[in-house]
Amino acid sequence: MGSPVAEGGERRYAHLGLPPQPTAPARARRFVSATLAAWGLAGGDDAVLAVSELATNALLHARSPMTVRLAEEADGSLLLSVADDSPARPRTRTFSVDSGTGRGLRLVESVADAWGVDQVASGKVVWCRIRVGGPEGYVGFDVDAVEAL
Repeated sequence: MGSPVAEGGERRYAHLGLPPQPTAPARARRFVSATLAAWGLAGGDDAVLAVSELATNALLHARSPMTVRLAEEADGSLLLSVADDSPARPRTRTFSVDSGTGRGLRLVESVADAWGVDQVASGKVVWCRIRVGGPEGYVGFDVDAVEAL
């Protein structure tokens, strides 16, 4: 994948820079899936879903290069983030039943323990914290938790 993966102390991390191209969300999904497999972490479907939504938002709204980052936290959760060059903060939206867009952050909310946005000098970082690691700690996506999905 060409991304650096480093291990330091009790925390592993990896990152991948992506251009603002339609292939970016798919490449982000493959990166997260491959990284979690390399780390021996199971239950990463929610992380793959979350990165897909965050990378798609960056592609559609920031239209800038993005950086996907993963960090394994000491408690075993995964901190996943997508940084882009736009200062515009994402927001959850109200959408109609037949709308084709507008559900991404609600999906992220439903699979993440927490999510947020950090403003940085070059734009913003949208992040979420997700539990991964194995069946005993895996909660999974709850389709009923997202209204009008």
